[in-house]
Amino acid sequence: MRRFRIKPISNEREHARALKEIDRLWGAKLGSPEHDLLEVLSILVDGYEGETVPLEAPDPVEAIRFRIDQLGLDRSDLEAILGSRSRVSEVMGRRRKLSLSMIRRLHEELDIPYESLIARSHIGERSYPDVKRAPTRLPSNRRARRFSSGQAKRSGRGREPPVNLGSKQR
Repeated sequence: MRRFRIKPISNEREHARALKEIDRLWGAKLGSPEHDLLEVLSILVDGYEGETVPLEAPDPVEAIRFRIDQLGLDRSDLEAILGSRSRVSEVMGRRRKLSLSMIRRLHEELDIPYESLIARSHIGERSYPDVKRAPTRLPSNRRARRFSSGQAKRSGRGREPPVNLGSKQR
């Protein structure tokens, strides 16, 4: 067995080396020197990743889904917290943002951290990004086409009023 030198992890190379050693030691017997080394390396890797890999707060809808799954609840249980069934559907479908009162009730009733509930929401985005929406059709701008094709001159639009040349000025 080769000896792994324990020291603080300070760069990506050392991090990768420690992860490789953790993989090697993963099945170590509890109480063995290998298991002790596994625990120490896990603590060092966790510390390094905590400093270098910032974790983003989850999307509020994902935080709600995670918590109701943990508690064994379903969407109908959210009606008492968020309001009507349609309100629950709008929030969970990302068509409505959480109001301040909803955030408070979710925190108090389901113990979801405020940070997770006030994180940037992805309103308007689908839960399943691989499902494509039908493209929206923009109204055509006939006037712009008319000016670009020269029809404006023929239609009498865009010209100055005609000058009366039949009358003489004195």
